[in-house]
Amino acid sequence: MKNTAIGVLAVCFFLALSAQGLCGSKPDMEPGLWEITSQTKMEGGFAMSMPATTVTQCLTQEDYVPSNKEMADSGGCRFKNIEVDGDTVTWSMECPEEGMQGKGSVVYSGDTFEGTMVMEMEEEQMKMISSMKGKRVGDCP
Repeated sequence: MKNTAIGVLAVCFFLALSAQGLCGSKPDMEPGLWEITSQTKMEGGFAMSMPATTVTQCLTQEDYVPSNKEMADSGGCRFKNIEVDGDTVTWSMECPEEGMQGKGSVVYSGDTFEGTMVMEMEEEQMKMISSMKGKRVGDCP
């Protein structure tokens, strides 16, 4: 009985690690060049909807987070707390130079994904909400 309980605990422990992406769990994502379209709306002091933007990004099994690298670089942004749970990837982001912070998530399905990113500027009491859709368009250059 004692050995069975230890075995069950060990299996639960390894399943929990796998669910957190620590045992090599990877989302159902086809690595390659992805076309990512974002639609952003702003709430708060400057409420408005922005035109959709489309960028391409190379996504790999080590870099799941779709992002606008130019914005991230210009605002000193850094990604934190990247977690994988099945096909869902979540993260938080801080942009200290811009006074912004936020959270995002995407759900992969082979060669497509859908997700959201919410960024907040506390001083301005402003929130940017971006809906994202991505599709794989080829191999990385």
